Amino acid sequence: MPALLRSAATEATATTAPRAGYVDGTQNSNADTGLNNWYIADRILHNDAFYVDIRS
Repeated sequence: MPALLRSAATEATATTAPRAGYVDGTQNSNADTGLNNWYIADRILHNDAFYVDIRS
């Protein structure tokens, strides 16, 4: 592989690869708050029955 392509591929992988690790309480709370805000904003309710009529 040419050096330019090898370098670009390595940089992209190194900067975007997910990292495994411990999720602390703050991160967990922030994720929970974000999920709750999404539920509220999009009016997602637990066990909410709905009907969608799709016609072509």
